[in-house]
Amino acid sequence: MMTEDNQSLPALVTANAAVPVELASEGSGAAAWQQFRDAVFHYRRMVIIIVAAALLIGLAFWRLTPAFYLAQGSIILERPSPHLAQIHPESDWASYDADREMQTQLTIMGSRAVASRTIADLDLERRDPEIHKVLAAVDRSLAAKKEQLDAATRQQIASGIFLGKLQLIPDKLSDTVHVEYGSHNPQLAAAVVNDLMRSYLRYSFAAHVAAGKEIARWLKTELSDQRKQIQNDNQALVHFQRQNAFTPVVAPPGGEESVLLERLDVANHQLADAQAAAIMSEAREHEFTGDLATLPPDLRTPAMDAALGALETAQHDYDALNSTYRANFAPVREARARLAAARRLVESLSTQLADALRRRHIADLQQQTALAQEVGQLRHRAADESALAIRYAQLKAQSDRDADVYSALNEKLSEASLMATVPAANIHILDPARRPLTPEFPKGGMDMGLAGGLGLMLGLGAALARGRWSGTVLSGATVSSWAPRELAPLGIIPRYQPVLPSAPPATLAPAPVNGSDGNGSRLSAPLPIKDSYARLAANITARLGAPPKALLITSPNPGDGKTLTACRTAETLADAGWRVLLVDADVRRPACHRFFGVANVTGLLSAQRGLAVEPVAVAPLLDLLACEREPETQLQPRPLRELLARWRSFYDFVLFDSPPGNLTGDAMLLAGIVDGVLVVARWGSTNIPDLLALRQDLQGARTPLLGSVLNGTDPGAPEFRYARRHRAYYRAAA
Repeated sequence: MMTEDNQSLPALVTANAAVPVELASEGSGAAAWQQFRDAVFHYRRMVIIIVAAALLIGLAFWRLTPAFYLAQGSIILERPSPHLAQIHPESDWASYDADREMQTQLTIMGSRAVASRTIADLDLERRDPEIHKVLAAVDRSLAAKKEQLDAATRQQIASGIFLGKLQLIPDKLSDTVHVEYGSHNPQLAAAVVNDLMRSYLRYSFAAHVAAGKEIARWLKTELSDQRKQIQNDNQALVHFQRQNAFTPVVAPPGGEESVLLERLDVANHQLADAQAAAIMSEAREHEFTGDLATLPPDLRTPAMDAALGALETAQHDYDALNSTYRANFAPVREARARLAAARRLVESLSTQLADALRRRHIADLQQQTALAQEVGQLRHRAADESALAIRYAQLKAQSDRDADVYSALNEKLSEASLMATVPAANIHILDPARRPLTPEFPKGGMDMGLAGGLGLMLGLGAALARGRWSGTVLSGATVSSWAPRELAPLGIIPRYQPVLPSAPPATLAPAPVNGSDGNGSRLSAPLPIKDSYARLAANITARLGAPPKALLITSPNPGDGKTLTACRTAETLADAGWRVLLVDADVRRPACHRFFGVANVTGLLSAQRGLAVEPVAVAPLLDLLACEREPETQLQPRPLRELLARWRSFYDFVLFDSPPGNLTGDAMLLAGIVDGVLVVARWGSTNIPDLLALRQDLQGARTPLLGSVLNGTDPGAPEFRYARRHRAYYRAAA
């Protein structure tokens, strides 16, 4: 009997056959999304199990993993320390590179020299669990070999582990460096960060003082050498004055010596300009070929442009007239005369330009020669008059430069001495590390969220992979994507299984009208189920055409629901007013008689042998011809054709329920005598390869494949998402 749950199945609504085909044709993206959606729905239990397992793993990781704490402190590095190259006055000062200086300080802070101090201060070889564990393992290994770990190697191992857990993170927008250290002991992690920053300050101060002392020592040596150089310069000046009886006199601005040098400088510039002008005029003279059209713009004049334009116009007019009229025609003669005059004018201008360029070149050469002579005279005069003054000026400049160097070195020595005694003020701790209150990992909420997200991704991926690997039919769109023409779904039937008697008696009375046996609703089905079969019957009649018609209903494998589909379809066609005969042609596992509650003592096989067997009326306008269970007996096409020809005169539709098409040849035999074939597939059970194999075999029978029926669909499947929004309609009908 149908339960209350079955009565309230508004989700078991009818699915139109055109819906999955339309969805499958929307594009590869929509098809992929449908495949993913159907696979997830069908294997949703597996997805839930994977997500639950991932959450359990995340929970176990959260509870069983020891808490790891991360302490953080901040230190500021404002400017670089002084270098020897910056103090030496004769060195080229390189521009300050802030990134390189920051990287240098980070290297110092993360060096073994600084790390070893912190390890020694806090006794991390004993207090830090990881360092202690590794060193203990090394000691045990060496003890087995009767060896002992030396102090240098022990310190190297401890420093390597320590630096592996240390992180130095520079702030790119400032001179701040964040120091982080992780440990299972939060108090120890904070102590390590603070001690490391203090150790770095002590190391930097010690290096700062050592550098100041080294610079001071070096500067003292340089000052001594520079003092000797100044004495040598002064002695050279005195010797030069005595040897040449030279007394330096400071010439006032604008004096004769100053005027001479200025004249020499001006003459040199004029000579350079004259040489350039001579080269340019010579180049223009040689480049000019007599064609005014090739002149550069700076040499062309308006007269030349006008002459060239007149020549081009005259040539164009002459060519136009000469190609049209005879040579002695008056306009042609006039055009020829104008062309000759324009050519003479252009040749005259070209000759004038060539003469002008030659004269300009000669003038430039003459000016270059005159300026060269003047420069030579001025050079000899300047050399004679200022040789002693120039030599003295050189010696004096050398002496003054050495004195300036000595003064600068003396000033730097004072700075270096001060640097060696004053601590560096450019490094200081900004934020000391505090004891972390919450662990870095594991974090319950984040770990559970990551576990759930990872489990969900794995579950969805597993469902999609399972759906693709299994190749089962999960929706009408799946069938349409593989065989859109031959196996397009004509109907999608929600899951509903009536109760059938397992072994009926040898003789049973025909089922009463409406299928009621007086004890329940064995044949009744919910309204949505009836609507689904009604749509299927409507599509069948539309595909087959005007009756009488014979239809074969088969499936790829056993258990796909072909018998239930055949019985319900026959019942629905009869309810629509058609005279229907349902023929059970499954000689191995006949079941149509069980659906209607009749016996199968005589049936199709008896009729095939020529016995007078009449179909049993199981409902108004619906007759059933059962089938005996004789697995060794074969169906014979010739008697079946004769029986079908006789049945066509009495019935509008003859429906054959055949064995599974992939197991026997009965379906192929029956396909050759009917007008169409309907293939039944079970949702989540039938494989696409089996369905395609059956389609290929049926195509050999040259009988039209009307389509397919997707049977046993889950009412909650996405296939029914549209109809589920109209549940109130079925509630009102119920």
